[in-house]
Amino acid sequence: MSKIIIVGLGPAEDGLLTVSALKALREAKLLILKTSRHPITSFLEKERITFDTLDYIYKESKDFEEENKRICESLISLASEHKEISFGVPGHPLVGEPTTFKLVEKCKDLDVALEIIPGLSLLDSLCSKLMVDPLEGVQIVDALAISKQFVSPDVNLIVTRVSSKYAARDVRLQLLHYYPSNWPVTIVESAGVASDTSLTSLPLAELDQYEEFNELTSFYLPSSQITHT
Repeated sequence: MSKIIIVGLGPAEDGLLTVSALKALREAKLLILKTSRHPITSFLEKERITFDTLDYIYKESKDFEEENKRICESLISLASEHKEISFGVPGHPLVGEPTTFKLVEKCKDLDVALEIIPGLSLLDSLCSKLMVDPLEGVQIVDALAISKQFVSPDVNLIVTRVSSKYAARDVRLQLLHYYPSNWPVTIVESAGVASDTSLTSLPLAELDQYEEFNELTSFYLPSSQITHT
């Protein structure tokens, strides 16, 4: 039986890696990162932990569904070849990471075992910066899949992976179906990177006028209950 170990890399810098995750990364027989566009890569290089990435799948896939499908197929093929591989994903493997659930689904009928190594999630860092309690209700949506999600203004909303101005424009257009154009939005840059985290407030209609987007850019929209109290 082959095995895939899914390791949560935390939201950003190495100080947020769990002890178990760091141990798993150091002991990995073959380490594959979902993307190199994560601050942890410089730490891995410094520690001389070798890894490959699946960045090429991002570039070649036409949409979110194809991306996840190809990532799963690639990982299962590698696991079959090498018997055991480790797959590093941003944040926590089970929080806002659809690839994990696709793997769970596909591996059910295959001779592939899965192990989850938890990590600090992006949600943890975002809520700390925003001073928001997730137990009061929060919806997390990936910017690349927002057109396929139902958004409820009755709960707090966090949109992750707003990595480009194009993605921000698409998010804005989708959210205007649910919120008025002047709805307050907080742009969170680099949550989890202590030296780089920033918060910028803009009305929804002006989101795509912001310039500094990357893989660690997120949007926060408060619930209607908060704005109306």
